[in-house]
This record gives sequence, C-alpha cells and structure tokens, in this order.
Amino acid sequence: MGRLNLKRIKVASLEEIALWLRRNDTAPREVMFITLGQKSGDRHIPSFAVRKVLTDHGWSPGATYTLPGNLEGHVARLG
Repeated sequence: MGRLNLKRIKVASLEEIALWLRRNDTAPREVMFITLGQKSGDRHIPSFAVRKVLTDHGWSPGATYTLPGNLEGHVARLG
C-alpha cells in the first residue's frame, strides 16, 4: 500500500481533535489525525472515541492505520 497523501494533524487528546474540527470546518475535505498507539497506556486515544468526536462534529470517520513509531492514523472526511 502506498502512502496516503493526506494532511496529517498530530493530536494528544480528544479535546485537541474537537478544537481542530471546530476551527477548520473549511479545511481540506479529508485529513488524518495522528495519535499515540496502544503501547502508550493512558495516553492512547481509542479509535471508537476518535470516531465519536468526528461524527459529533459532522465528519465521517474512515480507516484507522497502525503507523511506525507506536502511532495510529485516523482518516476523517468532511461531509
């Protein structure tokens, strides 16, 4: 699989995701939020929680990818 050509936004909390979504409602229509992976313990943001924040703000959650360096990528589409 090739690299997805999406704007990548590194976040550390659900609040950061919600803030970005509120401030960028005219942003690119598809982005990837980067979070810490499961090995990060209590700093890990579960995929189901990311999906809920996205849908609460009118975005459609896409695939979640495991990325190198204990990171996860969560694709989001506006609309």
